[in-house]
Amino acid sequence: MDTIPPSPLPPQSRQPNGPRILRWSLATLAVAALGTATTVLAAMGLSAQSGPSPASAGSIQGRSELPALGELNLTTLPVGARAHLDDRDLGTTPLTETSVAPGFHHLTLVAKNYRAWSGDVSVAPGQPLIQNIALSPLPAVLHIETALPGAHISTEGAPTRNLPGTMEILPGDRAVRIEASGFRPWEGSFSLQPNEQLSLYLVTSGSDLSLTYGDPADGVAMMIDNLADARPQAGLDRADVVYEALAEGGITRYMALFLTQAADTVGPIRSTRHYFVNWANEYQAPLMHIGASPQGYNAIASTHLPTVDGLGFWRTSRAAPHNAYTSTASVQSRIHQRQPATFGGLRYSTEDRASLGLPADGVQFNYGSQAYSVLWRYDPALGTYARSLNGQLQQDAGSGSPITASNVLITWMDSWLIPDDDAGRLDFRQVGSGRLLALTQGRAVEGQWNRTSLRSITEYHDSEGNQLLLRPGSTWIQVVPLRTPVDLLGPRNEPTGGPA
Repeated sequence: MDTIPPSPLPPQSRQPNGPRILRWSLATLAVAALGTATTVLAAMGLSAQSGPSPASAGSIQGRSELPALGELNLTTLPVGARAHLDDRDLGTTPLTETSVAPGFHHLTLVAKNYRAWSGDVSVAPGQPLIQNIALSPLPAVLHIETALPGAHISTEGAPTRNLPGTMEILPGDRAVRIEASGFRPWEGSFSLQPNEQLSLYLVTSGSDLSLTYGDPADGVAMMIDNLADARPQAGLDRADVVYEALAEGGITRYMALFLTQAADTVGPIRSTRHYFVNWANEYQAPLMHIGASPQGYNAIASTHLPTVDGLGFWRTSRAAPHNAYTSTASVQSRIHQRQPATFGGLRYSTEDRASLGLPADGVQFNYGSQAYSVLWRYDPALGTYARSLNGQLQQDAGSGSPITASNVLITWMDSWLIPDDDAGRLDFRQVGSGRLLALTQGRAVEGQWNRTSLRSITEYHDSEGNQLLLRPGSTWIQVVPLRTPVDLLGPRNEPTGGPA
């Protein structure tokens, strides 16, 4: 029997013997168990020390080493696609990502106007993965509106469709043919970008079909003053077509046609002349004016062109007669019977015409005096020509926008004083043919204008006899006397001399 050591407590504080025997028994069992465990570990060749032995620690560390990282080399067509690997934004392509964990990853590519691409890629440790991915472009959308019954369109790789209608077309250069009973077919091509939205109108000019970039049906023409006291004018920046020609006394006057755009303020409005009436009649555009020459009123009567004479305008604080203004809505509200307006003999196309003519940064000329000196200068970034008058950039009075044009046509036309006209008014030979210089896309194209009668439209052709195709946008027609010299501006804006 074990001897129980004497208790340090006084006799009256001693506890019963049973619990103390139990505590010592548990301690004895714990020591015995530890000895047994040590014996078992020794038999297994292991130590009872806390933590692994140096040898075993080295073995465990070796098994936990991470495998080498992989590399992703990514290029796309088009370049600049945004790449996401799992939940990480890698940036835009082309790119190289050198810290990719081995295994499968989900790759997503997004580019404007292209369908998003996604898929799984497998990256091997220590090896580069090269991915070249072509994204699918979104289709272009072509919408053609027309009131012409029975018209239909056919395009490459697509079935014939009736018009009006909307169709999806593969991006790129696409040939188009439009037909309608009783009209010559229209054939052309479009260069469409992915997801481009193009809206056109199919109209008629004589027996020809024509596509335009706006609906000219409700178009109107307006006579606009160009005396020094009338400048700057309002509304010229909204016009689709503008004519400038001499009036009496060496001054010029504008006729602006608003075929696809509205204008809240146009003016100053002035009187018309008969040759402006004949030009407006080509477009079937009702003419807004305040007064007319005797010959002008005769032309209105003979052409039956709807006009708004001295109605629907308001006056400003400017000195009269340079203070009469109107709007396209005001003119249209006063026209009750009319034929749909057209683009006359002008033809527009998205085709690249860079192979025609000669490079030219602009053109300059005057109407017989420096008081009416005109300069058109090309801006290749915008694809338009900016107009200067008497050395000053011309701007719209309302918007402050510069006066620009996508196309400038200079037509040489014979003119003379009307016999026995006490005001010195002019007449023009508007029927026949004459010399033409067209500025479009930064190039100067020589050609010819032709008009068979005052009832017909003026046609424009290049020097090879092909129909002149203009860039979509506004067009200015500068009618100049036969002997007017015109200087082309070369690539450095230096005069190169007039056309031969």
